[in-house]
Amino acid sequence: MHMNLRNNFCLLCKSSFIIVMLFCSCHKKEQKMSFIATNGKVDLTQKIINVSDMEVNISKVIPLETTNRSIVGEINNLFINRSGIWIADQRLANAVYKFGLDGSFIKKMKRVGKAEGEYISLSSFFQLSKNRGCAIYDKAQKKVLFYDNNLNFIKESALNQRLFSIASVGDNFLLQTTPDQENYLELLDANFNKQQGYIHRPKCVYHYYSAPLDRLKVDYATNAVTYNPPLTNAIYQWKDGEVKLKYAINNIDLFPNINFFNENQGMHPVKMFQKLDKQKYLTIIDYIETDDKLLLKYAMEGEKMVTIYDKQSEKSETVRIGNNLIGNLLYNSRCVINKNLIVSYIYPCDLHKYKDSIEKESKKFSTVSVDDNACIVLLKL
Repeated sequence: MHMNLRNNFCLLCKSSFIIVMLFCSCHKKEQKMSFIATNGKVDLTQKIINVSDMEVNISKVIPLETTNRSIVGEINNLFINRSGIWIADQRLANAVYKFGLDGSFIKKMKRVGKAEGEYISLSSFFQLSKNRGCAIYDKAQKKVLFYDNNLNFIKESALNQRLFSIASVGDNFLLQTTPDQENYLELLDANFNKQQGYIHRPKCVYHYYSAPLDRLKVDYATNAVTYNPPLTNAIYQWKDGEVKLKYAINNIDLFPNINFFNENQGMHPVKMFQKLDKQKYLTIIDYIETDDKLLLKYAMEGEKMVTIYDKQSEKSETVRIGNNLIGNLLYNSRCVINKNLIVSYIYPCDLHKYKDSIEKESKKFSTVSVDDNACIVLLKL
């Protein structure tokens, strides 16, 4: 398999005559895909540099208050709005935490059970649009629980299907389906009635899923949602009921093709992904988009990598993460605030791992000790 990474990513123009293959890896005739680019190319190998040479600054460190109730075991989801810092620990604590914008502890919400207002699994945690609070999707009980900005329970609504994640868009909801559904995305109204499906799922990838569950990224100012379907080479944007391809990798040799799935049909997903890893396919772990940058986080041949694409200069810089503080903060990034500040986190007990790269930033962590709660870190690219 050729791993030619040159000209991997390109920005797609808005011309209506372009017909996009939704999943070019599963096209009956395997071929290289080329797209017209209007704003340059995101090239993963254009410029590989050391993390220390990147123009990334720690803008602010917010230590989260440390109490018996406020310690966060694992940060699976994180967002910040004008009412505070919201964190979901979905695996260890099965709880939601709210902190003030200064890091002061406000509340921990954990109501596990089967009664009204209780959940079994904190499968997906998401912000409600119009600053109306937050919600939890409980996959085990197929219901959504709604909370106000003080984490007080409001109501719950039943769903007639299971899903991977859900996002609030205006008065409606956009959900990411399980891998046995015809479409990757579905739009539901305020009462959770299906309105429309988007992005057809090829049958060759039915029942297979990889990467983080929460892949719907919402711009609450515009109600636009971007989404990278698992095992595909594309990032789509949904807005006002329409979907367009926003970014794509144009070398399909980086992804498993239809022959791979046909040869391994019926294989258990865990064994399938072990085989994918051995063949060293590129895996997009996540992405963050600011007004002027696109940050891609991925694994290549078992090594963590980050590529930052500048939309104005049309230049890319790629770094191997290694044991570098800034690199790992970029890799841990979760969302964006104020259009250009990237929100990440770090646990003080992990700072010693990056002793060779923390010297110039050490003053910003001088008030925390090894046993303290996590720190929220704001990065400026």
